[in-house]
Amino acid sequence: MDELLIVILVLIILARATGAVMQRFGQLAILGELIIGIVVGALIVYGPLSQFSGLAENEVFGTLTTLGMFFLMLMAGMEMDVSKLVKASKTGLGVAIGGLIVPLGLGYLIGHLFLPDSSLKFAQSLFIGVALSITAVPALSRVLIELKQMDSRLGRTLMNAAIVDDVLGLFLLAVLTTILVGGGTPSAGDLGILAAKILGFFVFVFLSGKYLIPRLGKLSWVTRFDEIEFSFAMVVALTYSVAAEYAGMHFIIGALFAGMFLRENTFGPELASHLEHHVSGMTLGFFAPLFFVSIGLHLNLSALTIAPLFVVSVLLVAIVGKVVGCGGIALISQFNLKESFAIGIGMNGRGAVEIVVAVVALEAGLFNHPIPVPPVVTAIFSTIVMMAIVTTLIVPLAMKPLLK
Repeated sequence: MDELLIVILVLIILARATGAVMQRFGQLAILGELIIGIVVGALIVYGPLSQFSGLAENEVFGTLTTLGMFFLMLMAGMEMDVSKLVKASKTGLGVAIGGLIVPLGLGYLIGHLFLPDSSLKFAQSLFIGVALSITAVPALSRVLIELKQMDSRLGRTLMNAAIVDDVLGLFLLAVLTTILVGGGTPSAGDLGILAAKILGFFVFVFLSGKYLIPRLGKLSWVTRFDEIEFSFAMVVALTYSVAAEYAGMHFIIGALFAGMFLRENTFGPELASHLEHHVSGMTLGFFAPLFFVSIGLHLNLSALTIAPLFVVSVLLVAIVGKVVGCGGIALISQFNLKESFAIGIGMNGRGAVEIVVAVVALEAGLFNHPIPVPPVVTAIFSTIVMMAIVTTLIVPLAMKPLLK
């Protein structure tokens, strides 16, 4: 544990320092945090820090980075207005569908062209499509927070689209996992149960957020317990996160929606401001930098030597698919060309959510066939991880000049 504490100390110092340097040069802090993660990851794999090779898989470190996602999404939700988000839902839904269908189709096509015939070729190709269609809400929310665009029309559209993309992407991942585990396509009944759980989650969130949370929140106005509003916020956020996991989605969806209801109408202006200050300090000061550094630690360049053409094709399709699919819908939804391109770029970041998806597929045995395993199949996992990191780097690099 002492060694891990030293590692965390060093990573926090490096992350905050490089973030500050990036801000001095007019860039976003998240860019420095991602870059230092890549540098440290490279030093662990190829340099003098090989004794820390298990850091990315360390359970305690993994818990801290998970909390990074949790608090980042909670903070993002607290900066969003639910009523305005609902107004942006129509455009956001269109952007999400465009950002799902185009990368999904192109990803499946790449798998069909590059992967050898086997009993798992369909599932492997579908996985590539699903991986390309996902948008990581935490990375996008951090960029929008830094650019102060979270509650703008563009920011609301992006967050709406990213949420829908995540829900649909994770739904497809659940279907893919069922195929791998059960050896066959899930029945209509199984899909219906999964869809009912997701619908039930949103009904629960809406009803409790509108009627129950404000009433319970008012109790904190009359109590004299220290930091009661923070404890209440944690109970709500954790409850929503557990409910999202039970519904077959990622817990970050629950944390995001919890934040949307933990605003002034729940606590009043003074306590809401106090809560937001606390959450912001914990998130941006500690958990978020660790989370973004951890993304870079997963970098593995082996796929570049094994199947370079496959890697380049996946990266190009990943970026172009989102820009065309999301940006095209935004353009016909009364956003100008620059804003539409920014939406396409913003939907590109895959972040740690993508890495989680890749690990799920790896553990399910998706990359074990045919036998002997061809080089291109062994390269799928590393390629998806590289794509997650590259696309996450692109978001802060391109969005600041676009939204200046």
